[in-house]
Amino acid sequence: MRSRNVPGGSTLATQLEKFRHSEDGRTRNTSDKLQQMASATIRSYLLGRDTRTAREQIVLDYINEVPLGAVPGGGSVAGLGEGLKAWYGENTAAIDAALRLDPAADDIAGRQQKARAYKRVLSLFLSQRRPAYYLQKDQAALAELADTYVRLMRKAGIIPARLAEDALKEDLAMLPAAAEREREEAPNFIDRKAANAVRLELRQLLGVKSLYELDRFDLEVKSTFNNDLQGQIAEYLTDLRTPEGAQAAGLVGEHMLRKEQAPTVNYSFTLMERQDDRNVVRVQADTVDSPFDLNRGGKLELGSTAKLRTLLTYLALVDEFQDQWLAGKAPAVAAPEDTLTAWARDFLGKNPEISKVDFLQAAADRPFSASPWEGFRTGGGVLYFHNFNKDDNDRHLSPQQAIQVSNNLVMVRVMKEIVQHVIATRIDGATAMLADDAHPARRGYVERFADKESADFLRRFYKEFQPLSPDERVQRLTDARHLTTTRLAAILLSLEPEMDYERFQLRMQVVFPDLVEVAIDRYYKTIHPSKMSLHDRAYVARVHPLALWLTSYLAENPTATLAQALEDSKDARRDAYTWLLDKSSPRRQERDIRTMLEREAFEKHILPYWKAQGFPFEQMTPSYASALGSSGDKPAALAELMGAVFNHGVRLPTKRIEELRFGRGTPFDTTMVPVGLGATRVVSPEAAQVAQRAVLSVVEHGTAIRLKGSLKRSDGTEVPIAAKTGTGDNRLETYGAGARLIKSDAKSRTATLVFAIGDKFYGTVTAFVDGNQDGLVDDFSFTSSLVVQALKGLMPALSQTILAVEDPYAVLPGPLAE
Repeated sequence: MRSRNVPGGSTLATQLEKFRHSEDGRTRNTSDKLQQMASATIRSYLLGRDTRTAREQIVLDYINEVPLGAVPGGGSVAGLGEGLKAWYGENTAAIDAALRLDPAADDIAGRQQKARAYKRVLSLFLSQRRPAYYLQKDQAALAELADTYVRLMRKAGIIPARLAEDALKEDLAMLPAAAEREREEAPNFIDRKAANAVRLELRQLLGVKSLYELDRFDLEVKSTFNNDLQGQIAEYLTDLRTPEGAQAAGLVGEHMLRKEQAPTVNYSFTLMERQDDRNVVRVQADTVDSPFDLNRGGKLELGSTAKLRTLLTYLALVDEFQDQWLAGKAPAVAAPEDTLTAWARDFLGKNPEISKVDFLQAAADRPFSASPWEGFRTGGGVLYFHNFNKDDNDRHLSPQQAIQVSNNLVMVRVMKEIVQHVIATRIDGATAMLADDAHPARRGYVERFADKESADFLRRFYKEFQPLSPDERVQRLTDARHLTTTRLAAILLSLEPEMDYERFQLRMQVVFPDLVEVAIDRYYKTIHPSKMSLHDRAYVARVHPLALWLTSYLAENPTATLAQALEDSKDARRDAYTWLLDKSSPRRQERDIRTMLEREAFEKHILPYWKAQGFPFEQMTPSYASALGSSGDKPAALAELMGAVFNHGVRLPTKRIEELRFGRGTPFDTTMVPVGLGATRVVSPEAAQVAQRAVLSVVEHGTAIRLKGSLKRSDGTEVPIAAKTGTGDNRLETYGAGARLIKSDAKSRTATLVFAIGDKFYGTVTAFVDGNQDGLVDDFSFTSSLVVQALKGLMPALSQTILAVEDPYAVLPGPLAE
């Protein structure tokens, strides 16, 4: 039904039920209305047949609860008192005093004051019909409506003629200044990050559909946040975005920023404290002036911080191997490529009495090559990696040293060893299948590879071609390559299989006017779809066969969705990969089988280790590059991981709420506190101890050395600080033939530090540049030095909170129960 500016027919009692209990305060259908009416009737007669007291309460509740729109920066407005403040800058005491005036006829000021107050109150009650329209979009219409009602009430004798006359002279004066005052006084999103985090957690905890519904709970919340520290941190981070603040904090210099770049960098900070059975968030701040939460809200490539997840996965596998060895269940012989098993069998054979922690430390101390001169076949292609410090190129470093100095190639090789170990020991028959060209399982893997790769290609082509017109699709296929007559013929006949000879001849001669009819006839007869397969036509056209198929398909099915295209393309996709399934060499098939085995290793075996560590996504990139951050992460998740390292390998649940109290002072007064939170074992205590040594060395001798000694106790001793640094570029890369990189556009840049201070406090600092908003991401070359320096500058603010915790740096207690 068309929207109209007319009042509804509900009684006040029914309106109140709608405001309180209907979704978003709206009547959606007849069922909603019947529920409102039934609820209003029952509430009205709760005290008996005499409803006078109930009716008085209904009027009072309506005055206090009537929804009156929303103000920018201040949120929804409910009740007359809030409405007067939000829309007129008035308070109820002043309005009440003005309405009680009984000025003499010659008291002009008193008459004006009363008339203004009366008209403003009347306007707010009238605006409830359509608050957003009358209060925000068309205030002139509200003023006209108020004047109409003043005249009607004067005519009916409800108000004195003099009051009506004075009220008609008064403008509503919903002054922009009043609305601006409200906006200026309201905190910005940066100041509300902690409150918003609590509100979102409450919404999930209570299972409510919207914040509108949540705001109508009679509920008091005690959060875990340290409000004073939250404010200090937010102010400090905001100041870093000014050239002067960045300069003063030491963020200008080599591997950091130019002074003029400061305003385009956003920062986030998380601080958690470990308690007996949970992590509690003390600070969660960022400088993004929007509801977006940089700590928990996005998927960011946080670079070398992923090396910590990789190290823990490696240690977990080594740990499990020793358990198998001691139980007599370890593999008797290592598979050819399973270097982890080969090393572990050899080492334990020579050191049969070694303790678990010493064995794990030996694994962390194994030397790996840091050479960047090797290409790694991973993720369906060949990748090359480089080290930030070129002096490492000719060295051999251990995984612990690689964590310390953030070496890339060592951790890539550690991830490669993890993958090869998982394939050899966790995927049944994988080793035998790779060794035997005639193994019966090979066909199934090749078919799955063909289905997966062809679907990936189709998704890419659909995204590229679907928005284009048919002519633009042809143009896209014929552009960007040297066009010959045979290529054009193959493209035209593939896109329009039913094309008759006359049209084909015309289309060919438009592009090649000198082409003789004999040649045209030959092309039509030999390249026609009835004579040549899709794969062969694509070969002649020098385009991907699925690009040809999809362009023809979209011409016939212009509204087809991607899901429909994938379903309808099954035969075409299989035809496009016939060469692989039936004609390819065993060597090529082996390469594709390895791709599928690698994918299976990541999805079914490595991802569960990362999920146990708190990895926040349901998928990871099946590539060795995940060791360097290509799978993405969230700063808050990294903070939880560092907490697990310093809690003997046990990851605790994170809480932002300590207590909920519903209906204080009512018969339903109820207090709730979290219990039975649970915990997750990430790695063994011994593996956590080895990982601790690695991250402590990052501050002692590595990439975060500037933090060394930055926090001291009153007796002058240093508080131990551990860290892992990372820098990430989120890029959109376009490749051409032969895996040649054509274009690389940086979409964002990050620098992240995940840290532990003592054994009870840990968190993250992240710097983020968004190329979608600010552009020029390639102009930024900052590294993790930026966030290391930022945390150093935060130490004075953090010291009081951290050092106030009673003896947090004593010997660690025993592991918490899982």
